[in-house]
Order: sequence, then C-alpha cells, then structure tokens
Amino acid sequence: FDGNYIISATATPGQNQVLKSSIFTMAGINGGVANVGSVLSNMANFQNANGVSLLADPQSLTVSFEGGGSSTIMVYADDTVSSLGAKLNAAITEASGSDPSKTYSAQFVSNSQVAFGANDPIIDGLMQNWLPGGLQRVYGAYGALAGIKPPSGSLLINFLDAPPGVAAYGGVNANGDGFISIDMDMFLPGTGPNGDNYLGVSNDRLIAHELTHVITASDPRIATALWWSGGAGTWLVEGLAEYVHGANARVQADDTANRNAIIAALENLKGAGTYLTSSADYSAAYLATRYFDQNGGNVDALLTYFQGTTVNSSAAMDTAIVASSTFASRADLIDKLLLEISSGSAWYTGVLTEDPTVDTGARGGTFTPEAVVPTVNYTTDDQPLALDGIAVQWAPEFFNSKIPVVAAAPGELQAVMGTLLLHSNILGAAGKITVSGDESLIQALGFTEIQSAKETVYDISILDAHTGNVVKSGIQISGNTMYGELHENIDIRMLNNFGVGVNSTTIMNGGTGSYTFSASADNGFIVHIAENSTVLQIGANEREDMFISFGDASASALGVENVSVRDGGLAARAITVIDGAISRVSTKRARLGAYQNRLEHTITNLSATATNTTAAESRIRDADMAKEMVNFTRLNILSQSGNFMLAQANQFPQIVLRLMR
Repeated sequence: FDGNYIISATATPGQNQVLKSSIFTMAGINGGVANVGSVLSNMANFQNANGVSLLADPQSLTVSFEGGGSSTIMVYADDTVSSLGAKLNAAITEASGSDPSKTYSAQFVSNSQVAFGANDPIIDGLMQNWLPGGLQRVYGAYGALAGIKPPSGSLLINFLDAPPGVAAYGGVNANGDGFISIDMDMFLPGTGPNGDNYLGVSNDRLIAHELTHVITASDPRIATALWWSGGAGTWLVEGLAEYVHGANARVQADDTANRNAIIAALENLKGAGTYLTSSADYSAAYLATRYFDQNGGNVDALLTYFQGTTVNSSAAMDTAIVASSTFASRADLIDKLLLEISSGSAWYTGVLTEDPTVDTGARGGTFTPEAVVPTVNYTTDDQPLALDGIAVQWAPEFFNSKIPVVAAAPGELQAVMGTLLLHSNILGAAGKITVSGDESLIQALGFTEIQSAKETVYDISILDAHTGNVVKSGIQISGNTMYGELHENIDIRMLNNFGVGVNSTTIMNGGTGSYTFSASADNGFIVHIAENSTVLQIGANEREDMFISFGDASASALGVENVSVRDGGLAARAITVIDGAISRVSTKRARLGAYQNRLEHTITNLSATATNTTAAESRIRDADMAKEMVNFTRLNILSQSGNFMLAQANQFPQIVLRLMR
C-alpha cells in the first residue's frame, strides 16, 4: 500500500458553534442597555448584590477550542464592551490559528444595529402576524372591549424579563405602558403564522393570551374587577385569556391526567380564588368562563357591567354575575359546572371530544394555529390598522422602535440589543468554544449556546497519484479524520475547515460580524505513504516472514492531547473523548495480542522442529558409528588373518629344512 495517493473530497459544510452572553444592562439606570463604549464595571452583570464591581482586581479569561488551542486574556474594570469584544476576538483568532484578516468572532449587538426583518423568526412573527392577529382575536372575541383602546403609552415588547420556565407574560406597568415579556429561547423556532415553538405550543396562542391581559388591565375598571376584588375575579383572569383562543386541548390533557385536580382548582375559584399556577388551574378558569358564556350568561354583558360599576368584592362580583346571567352567584356558577363534570354531561363530554387541532372552544368561533392574519408593515410605527372594523391607532412607540436584531449568521439565530455573541470560526466539534475563568466572571458573562456545532460531511475518493486510477471511492465521513480506509493502521486527518471557504462580514465598527461557510473548489491533497512495518523472519525460507505494525498511539492520535476538565461541560465531553481513546487503545491491544499469539504459535512450531531435527541427527549419528565398527572389525579380522597367513608362510622353509634333516 506504500506509494502516493490523491485524496479527493467533496465537502458539505457543517455548522459552527455560536455562544450568546447574558444581556448587558447598565446598573441603576432602569435596565438601560449598554453600548459599545460602556465600561464593564458600570454594568449590572459585573456588580455584586452590594453594587461592588467584580473586576476590582483584574481577572483572567481563557478561550479554548475542543480540537486544541487556547488563549488567555485579562479583563479589567475599565474595559468597555468594545475592548472586551476585541480581546475575545483576538483570543479566538489565536486559539484557532485563523487568518487575522477573517476574525470577526466577537459580535456585540448595540443601538446602532437596528435591523428589522433580518431573518429573525421571532421579531417577524410578532410584528407581521402574532401581535396584529392577537389584537384581532381579542377585539373580535370580546365585543365589549371595542371601546378600550391600546394603552395610552407604549406596548413594550420585552425580551429580557420573562421568569425562568415562563414562555411569556403581559400586563400594564406603573407608567401605564402595556408590556409583553417573552423568553426568546422558548419561542424558537417560531416560524410561520402560528409560530410553533420547541415546546410544541403555538406562539400566536401565547401572544393572544397575553394581549388579553394587556387589554383588560389597561381599563382600570375591568382590572379592578379581575385583580382587586378579593379573589372573586380570579376565575376570569386566566379564563378570558384562555377563552380567546380556546383551551380544549389543555382540558383534555388535564382531565386524562387527573380530573380531581381540575375539580380541586374549581373549588379554589369558588372560594378565595388564590393565584393560578398549575395547568389544572388554567383549565378550571377556562371551563368556568366558557360555561358562564354558553349556559345562561354573557361575557360581553359581564365586561360591560364592570365598565359601569365598581366591582371590588365578592359580593359585588355576585351582583355582576346576577346582572349578566341566570346564575345566582359565583358559587352557583361553579357548583353547576362541577355537577356537569361529575355527571359527565353532554356539555362536558363535548369539550373532551372536540378536535384539539381545530379549537372550537375559542370564543367567537374556531381558533386554528394556522389562522391567516393581516400582514403589517411594521417599519412605520404609527400606521393605523383596521381590525374587524375597529380602527386602532398605535402610539409612536407602540412597537418600541429601538428593538435591534442582527443575525448570528445569515439566515440563522438572532440576538437582541445588549447581547455579546461569540462565533466559532471552526466547523464541527473541534470548533466548540469553552470560556473559563473565575466563577463570578463566568456567571457575569453567562455564555450559553444558541447554535450548536455540526460536523462537515465529506464524500471521499482515493486515487493513485501516478496513474489516476481510483483505488477506493464512495467513502463518506463526518468530521475531518478518515480512519483506516487506506490501511487499517493509517488515519488521515484533514485540516480544520478543509474544503470549506470561510467568509466573514463586518457589521459595525470594532470588529463585530459573523461567519458563513460554503464548499470550496480546493478539495484535494496528496498523501505519500512509506512502508515502515517491522518485519520478523519466522521461517527458514524466503517469504516466511511476518509484518508487525502498531499504529500511532500518541495522545494526539488518540485525540486526548487537549482534554480539559476546567468546567462541567468540558468534563462531560472529556468522558466521551476518553471513551473513544480507550476503545482505540483496546483495538490496538487486541492487535498486539493477536501478534503475540501468532509469534507464540510460531515459537512452539519452531521448538518442535528443532527437537525433531536434533533427534533425527542423533539417530543418524548412531547409525554411522555402527557401520564404522563393522568396517573396523572386518579390517581387524583381515589384518590378523593376513598376519597369521604370513607367519605360516614364513614357517614353510623351516619345515622343509627339518624334513631334510
């Protein structure tokens, strides 16, 4: 297999990792968002609970790549966001060995980067579909709200303040501004008119729900009845919001899981009506509101009553219920609903058998996740919008025109103002970035992954470099290492991003930008292989030999030369890397064991042959001695016979003389 080979590869580019920092806000300025010139020590992230800067003493920060390479920078209290980004940019460049002219790895999203419609599914969904569609649903569902205009101030769309685990919440703040706070991560992917998120929930339903809270809270009389009536209006707080889009799917799931939980939640609504938290609470509120509206009551009439009369107690709520329905009180409403549930009435059975994908349980008709809603040109903030004949004039700041959005990579995930992004310039697992340092500094930065690394896939052919003949084709690998395709002991590792072109874009001053990767035409290289196996002569004749090759078992070849356990994520990945190395070492040990067995077998055979040869040689020697002894005896007999005959011959004259005497 020694010789020269051309490795021809066609790359399908993978994906680089993108990390997002915590939102940088200025300390003591009502959550003001930092800009590129803001000093770190003045930011809320970099101050402890007592307002003391975490950077009173300079701290080191290390950027490492999983595939090897690291660089350490120093962070100071007087560093700005811009200088921090430049340092991180330089660290990523150094650690990856990248071309300094293409190193826009650290990106800070600031006020100057407003980019509505920059391929952001969440922003586009809000502005073009979910907000106007939600308003249409709320106004269409509750006719009595036609007289209620949007909040006198702004409707603030806030991406920062959603509590952990809460997708969205809305209301009216102390300044009279309506707001909806959403968790951007929970709203992803959010594409399309309905915007299904990764939880399997439609974003348009969530926004319609929260807009109901905003609109009802914006009228102080309705707000008093719902929130300030001693718990008597709790059944309507979430009930109205769920009823606007329908919640039959929720009820069906909760009833299957535990009907008693729904019953207990209804008893709670009949009594003090404490704050609703569980899914069963929401189902109970929805059932109560829907049952009221469909069985002797009218939600429009009830809301109209709230607008004309102050309802701030349980007794006042009962009076409102009597005035707008056939129910005698809130307790009467809940008791009759409980009877429907316990008896399995046609009404409750109908709720449980409704198609959950086409929610006929919404007020005013079905609510389908794919409902087409008006498309709004939100580049003009004060544009009027007609919703079911109701002209709604949005305030100039209705959409908070300073919501900036930029692409982490064209067509990929986005970030909002005050976010620091780190883009890996290496595709795949080798390009995974780890930022390590003092725990307080790491928490202040709060880097989380918003785009995971994905390996490049290669289609590879191996050709003879001299003849051009195909040696092997149809090889497909993920990542940049080809294991054992040319020979079991030869692994061929390509450079990071081999066959992939790297393009970077400058978005603003200070070296912020993003990476895109595309297949490159330069996708071949030559490999020279020389035979250097160990050869053992295991027989007496030519070609009775044995080749032994061990392969490379160095830390680099095994992929463990850069294993780190500086944090939990690295330690977890180290387990996988070390497991792989152990597997490869085990394979090599098994091969060595096979060599050892073969050599031991050869030694045994050779030992037996030597013994047999010695025995044969001994027998041969024994046979020759006997022959020589026979020859010696024969010759000895002949010699003695000759001597006797000669002696006899010598005596003949003497005998004749004696006879003559």
